[in-house]
Amino acid sequence: MDVHKLRVIRDVMTKNKRQFRVPVYQRNYDWRFENCEKLFKDIIECSQENKIHFIGTIVYLNYCNSSALDECLIIDGQQRITTLVLLIKALRDIAIEQRNDRVKNDAEECLFNTNCDEINRLKLKPIKKDNTQLELLLDDRIESINQKSNIYKNYSTCVTLIHAALENGKQLSDIWDGLLNLELVEITLEKDKDDAQLIFESINSTGVDLTSSDLIRNYLLMELKDSKEQEYLYEKYWLCIEENLNSIDSNKTNLEKYFYDFLIMKNKNYIKETDVYEIFKKYCKENSYTKEEVLIELKNFSKYYKLLIDGENTEYSGDIIKAAEMFRILNHNTAYPFLMVVLDDYENKVINEENLKKILNLFGNYALRRLICGVPSSNLRRFYATLYYKIFKKEENKKKYYKAIEAYICSLKTEDVFPHDNLFEERLKTENLYKKLSVLKYLLENVENFDSKELINFDNLTIEHIMPQTLSKGWRDMLGNNYREIHEKYLHTIGNLSVTGYNTKYSNESFEKKKELMRECKTKLAVLNEIVLNSDKWEAKEIEKRAKQISNIIMKIYSYPQNLDKTIEFDNFIERGLRESIEETKKLKMFGYRFLNDTYENSHYITILIDIAKTLYEMDSNILRRIANSNYRHQGGSRILFSENSDNINNPVQIAEDVYMETNFNRESIEGLIRYLLKEYSINEDMFKFIYYKEK
Repeated sequence: MDVHKLRVIRDVMTKNKRQFRVPVYQRNYDWRFENCEKLFKDIIECSQENKIHFIGTIVYLNYCNSSALDECLIIDGQQRITTLVLLIKALRDIAIEQRNDRVKNDAEECLFNTNCDEINRLKLKPIKKDNTQLELLLDDRIESINQKSNIYKNYSTCVTLIHAALENGKQLSDIWDGLLNLELVEITLEKDKDDAQLIFESINSTGVDLTSSDLIRNYLLMELKDSKEQEYLYEKYWLCIEENLNSIDSNKTNLEKYFYDFLIMKNKNYIKETDVYEIFKKYCKENSYTKEEVLIELKNFSKYYKLLIDGENTEYSGDIIKAAEMFRILNHNTAYPFLMVVLDDYENKVINEENLKKILNLFGNYALRRLICGVPSSNLRRFYATLYYKIFKKEENKKKYYKAIEAYICSLKTEDVFPHDNLFEERLKTENLYKKLSVLKYLLENVENFDSKELINFDNLTIEHIMPQTLSKGWRDMLGNNYREIHEKYLHTIGNLSVTGYNTKYSNESFEKKKELMRECKTKLAVLNEIVLNSDKWEAKEIEKRAKQISNIIMKIYSYPQNLDKTIEFDNFIERGLRESIEETKKLKMFGYRFLNDTYENSHYITILIDIAKTLYEMDSNILRRIANSNYRHQGGSRILFSENSDNINNPVQIAEDVYMETNFNRESIEGLIRYLLKEYSINEDMFKFIYYKEK
């Protein structure tokens, strides 16, 4: 490894017969306007004050040294180098317009190699997609460039910034002089000697803005010594993954979410987003996968993820695409790790399409009921992380695949319970659904089109209040003396909400005028507007009647599962809550415990208490620190159970820095202390269960 401090233009960009190549494992060029603007401002400042400005580090691997060409694989610094090339190209084009030969010639010396093969003429070769656009730009074929690409966008930005500087009195030579004052640190690695992956990770840990997907891509492709193998794996697998997840020419949100959900699925447990890269490496190593084996799996599951995130996967039927759409509408993406395994079973013909559709509809129903009934979603990700493995821990359950899933989810008793009809129906009629506009519109569309042969398209329709948000005198007179109470209670409920295609300026019209508009509207809503059009007034009674009509139809569409198969067993364990009698489990061997929907193997009461305390500390350290700071004693007790000082405790164990806990307890005291901690953290006791083997 060689390290040098160099001038960017004089020592790096103008060197002939050297090509900086961005290997396929690097991310796309994704600098934005603000990045380009900051660099340009630094250049102007360098010119004005005639000072040196440090722009960072470039790390590259000397991949091939020959008389024909020095090929340098960029490990870090491609965003800066690419932006400088675009800026220099913009300066060159404007210099040609102004007949400034000095800047034009100096710029071309930075952009092009001379006395070499045409294929090596350009001094920068980005990854394939960016390289195509850069070649078109540097060959002055502007009309053929994809104007949505970052290459074109940032070139245009540089042109705009230069023109603005010229209008403010700067000269092209001033801007070029600023470029001459840029400085960087060049780190040159030697092939087969320096560990490029280790150096890359070290650079990232110092604050370079790289995502988990960047690190994963580099991990899978960087260590391959053969560039042809890199190209092959990139083209055959990685590019397909990006295309499936719509991450090319857009942000990487879907790609980041995919790897997170993929690892939750494989880890069979909840993980932190900050740990994705390390867990991915561990997953690969523990399974002894080759890089191609991992990429094959990632490509396959990305196809399933595509169905879930955008519904444009043409390999699935319209029924499956429609069923998957509901998870996006309800923003119920925590189910994706579970659904990806189900989709993989479908791909491997474990289940047929009818079963897949029923499963998607079941969980869409589950998600809708939870949302309408206001069930907290804080533990959903943990719930879905282990759901598949809890249901199919017994392999024979796959013979009754759908019935096993249905029976399990309807057997839940904690906050993950499948909300029953009574609560669901009541909340449908009384909840403020206007604050959930996309869900509301989806429900109203399904109600209108239920059992209808002529489906109405709701795309150009908007939500309309029948009783308006602002009451005119006519409306107040109709509603009577209690108009304020009626307005507040029913305004945003489903009985008072419909859809309309007419202009919103009519939203405050009288009831009679609204009925007239409903009749005139091109979109005839036979179901949603039936009660409205047949009513002479619009008061509480009519709103409640319409709410019952609509909720009844929704209950038919999203009915609670019937004829559950109660013969299906899911494990060989039984659970006991903190306040349940110990008698039935007294002689049973302990397996472990379940906390926040995660199951842990641990056969000792005291170590379970220690684990719970540490888990709670990670969730919110302030609460446990407060308890320790108070030298907590149990009610009426003399012993200190939590303290910041280990000397205050008889048998201490360290939970965290400056948090110590007593460990000499009987079983009853341990359970009491767990109850106390859960109460302090506002966690329902039902979220904790001891688990025992059924057999003695």
